[in-house]
Amino acid sequence: MEYRSLPPGQVTTTTAALACGVQPATIRDWVRRGLLTRAGGTPKRPIYRLAAVLAARDAPKPTRAGQRSVIIPLDTRTDRRHALGVQPCPEAG
Repeated sequence: MEYRSLPPGQVTTTTAALACGVQPATIRDWVRRGLLTRAGGTPKRPIYRLAAVLAARDAPKPTRAGQRSVIIPLDTRTDRRHALGVQPCPEAG
């Protein structure tokens, strides 16, 4: 159940995720990691300040020691790297 009306500048988890281009689980993870705080709501249906959500999106994210980067292999038959916005990995050729 969504809220019928929210105060201006406040969003639900789903709306916050849409505004940032991420999954709702990412918004909940930012809260767990301390990058974002709830502005109200209930434990099951929190609301957030939109400005805080956008700041959390742009904040540097801490990484775990030894965490590896993700390398996306590219299909060499098509030039999909421009559509995906990624650079080819050296071993892909």
